[in-house]
Amino acid sequence: MLLTSACEKSVPEVDEGRGEEQPTAKGPVETLPGNGAGFQPAFVGQTRIAGIETTTPVETTLLLEDATLYKPWSLKFISDNDILIAQKDGNLRILHFGLSGIALREPIKGLPEDVFFDVRELNPGRSSSNAGFFDIALDPDFSINHLIYFSYSKGVGPSNRLTICKANLALEENRLINVEEIYQVSHHTAGNAVYGGRLVFDDNGYLMVTTGERNRDDSRYMAQNLNSSIGKILRLDKEGNAAPGNPFEHLPGALPEIWALGIRSPLGLAFHPTTGVLWETEHGPLGGDELNIIERGKNYGWPLISYGIYYDNKPVGVGIFPDPESDYPWEEYRFDMGNLSGGGITSRNGMEQPRYYWDPCIAPGGITFYKGNVIPEWENNLFISGLSSNYLTRLVIEGDKVVGEERLMEDVGLRLRDVQQGPDGALYVITDTKEGRIYRIGKPL
Repeated sequence: MLLTSACEKSVPEVDEGRGEEQPTAKGPVETLPGNGAGFQPAFVGQTRIAGIETTTPVETTLLLEDATLYKPWSLKFISDNDILIAQKDGNLRILHFGLSGIALREPIKGLPEDVFFDVRELNPGRSSSNAGFFDIALDPDFSINHLIYFSYSKGVGPSNRLTICKANLALEENRLINVEEIYQVSHHTAGNAVYGGRLVFDDNGYLMVTTGERNRDDSRYMAQNLNSSIGKILRLDKEGNAAPGNPFEHLPGALPEIWALGIRSPLGLAFHPTTGVLWETEHGPLGGDELNIIERGKNYGWPLISYGIYYDNKPVGVGIFPDPESDYPWEEYRFDMGNLSGGGITSRNGMEQPRYYWDPCIAPGGITFYKGNVIPEWENNLFISGLSSNYLTRLVIEGDKVVGEERLMEDVGLRLRDVQQGPDGALYVITDTKEGRIYRIGKPL
């Protein structure tokens, strides 16, 4: 189904930090109460910053709704007229923009057959899992070698893990060839939750990878342990090996692929287009979704510090303690079911504060920085797809601080999974719905 337009928005002017007159400040866009824990921000502007509004007339257009596009997870433009889309159920598709309209092509052949997708979520009334096919990254020389990298959950329900492969995309054959598995996270676990799986290449051609901590008592503490690659940001070469110059490559007992640690459920990762700084978004539990600047060797605190609380209202960090029997030259943690004390703090020496956090949660999905001046006031702004929020968040960032926040696409009212900028200067957004949708938000067509 194709539509031509939906809602148009034209609103007051906003400053972009270029020396124009400052607009009148609005109240924060978030007005609902938080999780009730009473946590206070570490600095002014760390949460509930002043609201802003886009001045340029933009409209949101539904381009496609298709029952065979089951819960699309990520999208990448591979040409001016083609979008590569990964579906959670293990399919990879191309959406083509042609003279006769928009066409969703048949699933690409040759994908791995060991994608763990919890088929129980297809049953009416069943809650969704996180397991499935995740992100796509285009090789920096994709236009020459047609090489892609992709992530997915591999295994079965009692034992599965995040896995990364690479392959060549044979467009004329609609097939992947030369499929090669290059990396698995260090620990497999039971369950179907919190994998991470976002993939982004840096300027040196190394692959940055987000990994989740799997949301289990027997795994989340590993986000602090350097002998585990779950709950981390990794930096790999194109063969899946640890990239040279990683911070822990010479530390005994530590995995050399680790770039940063203390991460919970990271689904957004993007480099700022002018500063080159790496920004990341991750889910908190009940409250405490985070926006972080990811730096080499830094510890982002999970699960020892958080602005959230567990879903059962217990404090984050309860029952997690240093392991007194550890022989490593770094602090190793464990979970003690018999001592459910501690936790409930938001800061600790040696651990990074989020540059921004949300409470209540927005459940941030994919993110992208806006490049170019088709919509000048959006230049270098960060856009965040919201899963539980059902809207697209726009953040204005100056230096390392968020200075303005806006909600877009609120009228759509659906879980938004990923967002990417197209060659026309518009943003393209996919929905986490059984009948997948693709929206365009930008200047009117």
